[in-house]
Amino acid sequence: MMKFIFTRLVIFLLSVFVPTKKGLFIFGSWFGKKYGDNTRALFEHLSNIQPENVYWYTDNEKIASKIIASGNKCISGVNMKNIFLHLRAEAVFCNCSANSDLLGGYINKRTKVFNLWHGTPMKKIGKDAVKSGLSHTRLGMSKPNLTLSLIKKILPSTFYNFLKLDTYYLASSPEVSKILQGAMGVNEEKIIICGYPKLDKIFIESGYAEPYKILYAPTYRGEYNSELDILTMFGFNIELADKVLKENKATLTIRLHPANKLPVAVINRINNTNTISIDNEDDIYESLGKYSLVITDYSSVYFDALAVGINVLIAPFGYKDYLENDRDLYFSLSELYPERMPIDWKDFFEHFSYFASNKREQFSSIRNKFYSFPYAPCSDKLLSLVYLKLGREYVNKKNY
Repeated sequence: MMKFIFTRLVIFLLSVFVPTKKGLFIFGSWFGKKYGDNTRALFEHLSNIQPENVYWYTDNEKIASKIIASGNKCISGVNMKNIFLHLRAEAVFCNCSANSDLLGGYINKRTKVFNLWHGTPMKKIGKDAVKSGLSHTRLGMSKPNLTLSLIKKILPSTFYNFLKLDTYYLASSPEVSKILQGAMGVNEEKIIICGYPKLDKIFIESGYAEPYKILYAPTYRGEYNSELDILTMFGFNIELADKVLKENKATLTIRLHPANKLPVAVINRINNTNTISIDNEDDIYESLGKYSLVITDYSSVYFDALAVGINVLIAPFGYKDYLENDRDLYFSLSELYPERMPIDWKDFFEHFSYFASNKREQFSSIRNKFYSFPYAPCSDKLLSLVYLKLGREYVNKKNY
């Protein structure tokens, strides 16, 4: 951490002499380990329009090879070329933070950061989550640095404000904007309200969902990178599930949060069925539009499914335990889902027809509260708002 602060100070001093390059944009996501989410979608959109000086950053060589093979620009690892590109970038885009997703210590003081985030929060995040007093491992955060905490008490806050980059956050509605302002400790001027680029492809391909193709995508629980049988603990009986799914000509895909893993024995039993499968693909938004029903608990995928018009169900299994041991929610369950919810998997499969029925019309007001944009792609609109923050007008070169 001290090395990072020293590097940031040196780079900020260099920023006085090194100007940013207009149109040089660098994108990254998920700690440099994955290629996905809003940043991926906007990167591919912009690369298709004006590929000059638009880069993806990663420290994963497989991802780098994949992007380069697609014809887009990618930089990987820490070297002088990549450091210099970060120092010259006019803008950088991330979905967690510029420090974690990119070479944050080498970003020019004049560079603008656009944090496109990774979903509309149902559970508390940022400063709101820290206030809960839960351990850093439960929150998926790095262990607090005692030396840094001591220095923060000694030195004035203006010193740390000087080290901060000029950062803007993407919110999908005024309601979400309020949450991000509090969680990130920023004012309204630092929020851009627009749709999510990661949903563009689903809007374009809408109408291709397979009937009774179901996705279960819960948020993580417990310690990060832990083994957790989140299915059995809430009454998931593989034989009953297989029977009901077969009777209804349905399939169930299970996609756990990357922070949790199922026991191998459970995975092997699931693999022996023809109706249940496990999805380990990096980017859920490549396939989300193919499902006719999305089941989740406290994950932001709930709002994404609402946004694109997919039937969605909140299954709040272990609700009290989650609030006590993981995180609190910003809203009550009744505010988010004004219909009956299953109490466990047995309840879901015994009333399968009811829970799998289409209830989208009843949720239009909730959709608009959390995603205040039409059922249409939004990347071009977002770029126009980004360019306004950069002080100039955005022109889609493909239109000329």
